[in-house]
Amino acid sequence: MHNKRILHNASFDGRCYGRAAHFTLSAGLLAAVVGSAVACNREVYSPPSQLFAMPAARALRQGETAASATAAHQGTLFDPSLDVAELGLRHGITDEFDVEGSAGYAVVSGAEAADLDPRLITGRVGVIANPKRGAFTFRGGVGGGHNPSVGNFAAVDVGVTAAYHNCVVTPAIGTSGFVSNPIDPKPVNVAPASATAADMRSPYTTVGWTMSSSLSMQLDRASCRQGRAGTTLSFGFNVSEVANGNGNSAWAGLGLRLEGSL
Repeated sequence: MHNKRILHNASFDGRCYGRAAHFTLSAGLLAAVVGSAVACNREVYSPPSQLFAMPAARALRQGETAASATAAHQGTLFDPSLDVAELGLRHGITDEFDVEGSAGYAVVSGAEAADLDPRLITGRVGVIANPKRGAFTFRGGVGGGHNPSVGNFAAVDVGVTAAYHNCVVTPAIGTSGFVSNPIDPKPVNVAPASATAADMRSPYTTVGWTMSSSLSMQLDRASCRQGRAGTTLSFGFNVSEVANGNGNSAWAGLGLRLEGSL
């Protein structure tokens, strides 16, 4: 069976619907469309606990705390798209080690599944290691979330970021990966509302990766020169892919984050 993930060929009433679409729970908790030259199929993925990755490029100073707000928009080649809002908090345990936490809310638009709720709530806690406050930052975290239609999930992630630190504009690139597992998932009808027969699906264990890049503008250069986080406005671009044993789906997105010391 030859999969073409950009074609929406889901067959529910003896014919295939020809509209191009993906909908994923990794970049929204929803189903990705996996078309086949022989048969038609839809797949449901389990998502990461952080829906748009824009990791910190440097650890905070010991005792320093910073809060952030992120807004992002992601999508597939055609439909659907995902709008993400996230609030984050991190604290410097040492000059090279932070703990962090975040809570997110996302809404998917453009998906045509009849009974799939588009809302997704996530939460995550993690650590950041920045050896000698150098160019490389390592991070890992655990978290989970809930979708009213499909149920709950738990996920773990790890990643690394490389950045050129300065007090004007800091460029950064990074990569990360995750494993997500549904917890007592509920089957959901992912057929379009116009279909005459239901297509009941449940999520499976899902793996994924992300390549990220960002530019962070320092708005408080005086604090930055003292070695503190200051206030930064960051613009990010991500490319992600998720997969399970039945298929895969690719996403791209843009994000904006404001972070400031408390």
